[in-house]
Amino acid sequence: MKVIISGASGMLGSEIADAFETDGHEVKRLLGRKELDLTSTADTLRLIEAYRPDLIIHTAGNKDVDAVERDSRSGYFINTLTTRNMALAAMKVQAKLLYTSTDAIYNGEKGTAYHEYDEPDPINVYGFSKLKGEEEVRKYCKKYYIVRLGLLFGNRGHPENNMIRQIIEKLNQGKTIEASVDQVCSPSYTKDVTAAILKLCQTDFYGEYNLANEGQASRYELTKKICEQMGYDTALVQPANAGNIKLARRPKYTAFDSINYKMINAGTMPHWEDALARCLDELRR
Repeated sequence: MKVIISGASGMLGSEIADAFETDGHEVKRLLGRKELDLTSTADTLRLIEAYRPDLIIHTAGNKDVDAVERDSRSGYFINTLTTRNMALAAMKVQAKLLYTSTDAIYNGEKGTAYHEYDEPDPINVYGFSKLKGEEEVRKYCKKYYIVRLGLLFGNRGHPENNMIRQIIEKLNQGKTIEASVDQVCSPSYTKDVTAAILKLCQTDFYGEYNLANEGQASRYELTKKICEQMGYDTALVQPANAGNIKLARRPKYTAFDSINYKMINAGTMPHWEDALARCLDELRR
């Protein structure tokens, strides 16, 4: 299978690219704007028509929630328009399209885990820009997978955008870390998400997937667990409320129940604590 992956220098995109290559697929990595400006419809169509992939995986986007809140126009360009262009290109060459969306499409008020049939209702610009991306995919594509993801952790990508590396750098410097206790989600390991995506893309089970490791945790619980497993003083991790340390509103509770993924007999993903232990073992090596 010929595969194009956008955002292939990122934490998730690089993991996906390596996994598909290891599995024997021909992979073209789109590494950034210097190689292809995805906001240009003409350029995107030209490149994808020339390569004619069987599958497009679109992970690129602006995931900085506060930056998108400050500059919504840029957020819509990078998160929504690029997805529209990828969907148009996929339609043109009759390729499958996998689009990575977000748990921020939900308002966080449900109180129990979100599944694929819960109504989206984003409370910040980032969530709305990603939801509009989903709409563009459905508008132009018949063969699509919309994979919604929560808080990701892993060892790849740019260090300044890698949560674990940033936490460990601060701990090494003895700095106090404020982490929110009022944001609960399903933290997920990029390797486990990648394994699920690889399995999913080799099926014709199209549609929406709320994909996550099992279990749930607040940002505070996750950060404290990283601190514990790496042997640092947990007193360096201090509880905080997201509204006091962040610009954009955050949904309070976005744990996932992956109904659709389980229903295709793909199995259950590992618990996030098991996943974190494996991630940190990899980091030590």
